[in-house]
Amino acid sequence: MRLINPDAMGRHGLAEGDIVTLFGDAGDDVRRNLGGLTVTPFDMPDSCLGGCYPEMNPLIPLWDHDEAAKTAASKGVPVRIERAVQTA
Repeated sequence: MRLINPDAMGRHGLAEGDIVTLFGDAGDDVRRNLGGLTVTPFDMPDSCLGGCYPEMNPLIPLWDHDEAAKTAASKGVPVRIERAVQTA
């Protein structure tokens, strides 16, 4: 995750520079995740994360798109955050 609200960081027990994995939750029981992302605080709405296209594509199901525009639903992808396990 490139960007996260500082208050959300605190609630999730994250610090700047932590490495996390995001898990997509499209409600279709397909496992979608993206790891190796660095936590970076940013002034953005609480409960929102920011990432770049195409970096976040693995979290977006192909079937989830705008019917009229036929573009991917990349602006509203529910995710779960997990801190990566640190190895010595």
